[in-house]
Amino acid sequence: MRKGFHPLDNIDVVYYINLDHRTDRKDLFLEEMQKMNIPPHKIIRIPGVYKPGKGDWGCSLSHLHAIKSFHESNYQNCIIFEDDFVFTQDPSFVHNAIQSVFDKNSNYDVCMLSCSSGKTEPTTNPLLLKLYEGQTTSGYMVSKPFSKTLLQNYQESTQLIEQSYLRGKGYSIHRDFCIDQYWKRLQPVSNWLVFEPKLGKQRDSFSDIQGGFVKMTV
Repeated sequence: MRKGFHPLDNIDVVYYINLDHRTDRKDLFLEEMQKMNIPPHKIIRIPGVYKPGKGDWGCSLSHLHAIKSFHESNYQNCIIFEDDFVFTQDPSFVHNAIQSVFDKNSNYDVCMLSCSSGKTEPTTNPLLLKLYEGQTTSGYMVSKPFSKTLLQNYQESTQLIEQSYLRGKGYSIHRDFCIDQYWKRLQPVSNWLVFEPKLGKQRDSFSDIQGGFVKMTV
């Protein structure tokens, strides 16, 4: 990789969510960023919210804190990562893919680096698909104009999860309130995109949400 080059030239800030006790994931994530030559000054850690036995709630609150930080900042484009994200494409491909979002005037709202996707359709950019139904919060770009809409969606999501737990409802009841389910109401009516091929996936590791080792495919 040439000196001074990094794949996220057009991204102002990289947020990553990391629980305080998961120093193992923090180290691995920062190693991943170093491999991609991402300048350390662009990387901001968001302390994850730990809710034992209620990992879905903690995850949603953590992403709420990340998007709130971005919305209140002067940054125009960000990526929000979870700390188990790993790139599956080489740095040059990642750079070209992300650069194409800006070169081709995609006017994106959200662009997912990894995703478990349902309905999609082609766009004029061969590296991007329009996403109508997609989940997984491991890595996604957000534009500043859309941050307020996403923030409001996350606030609603976390409030509904909290109310569900307070009523004693189980995960099967409130799972539709998790942010990567609740945001699906925004996807058909916004310029919500996903890279194709995907740029990364979640690393196989112990999951605090699942309570055990998880082998990830996306």
